[in-house]
Amino acid sequence: GESKKFVERDFVRLPTFGSDDGRFVYAVPKGHTRRTEDDYLRDRTQDIFVRYKAWRSVYREKYKLSATTLMQYWISPPSPPDTGTTCSDSFVYYR
Repeated sequence: GESKKFVERDFVRLPTFGSDDGRFVYAVPKGHTRRTEDDYLRDRTQDIFVRYKAWRSVYREKYKLSATTLMQYWISPPSPPDTGTTCSDSFVYYR
């Protein structure tokens, strides 16, 4: 049979909480020039990343949530925990 040609490509890496080099990676054609879509994705992920870091510092340290619970709350926030204080400023607005 006929062998398939290897497609050369470059990779774009965006920072994540676990690595500045990025574990969020996507392939682009070899010699790819950054486009509007790349900038949008970078800006959007950066916005989420900054909010997540702030949210994580509040909830991992103050409420001692596990990483799994934190992600569950990020996706579908429950009612604020009963702590005697409101946490809507950090719980809702960092989402």
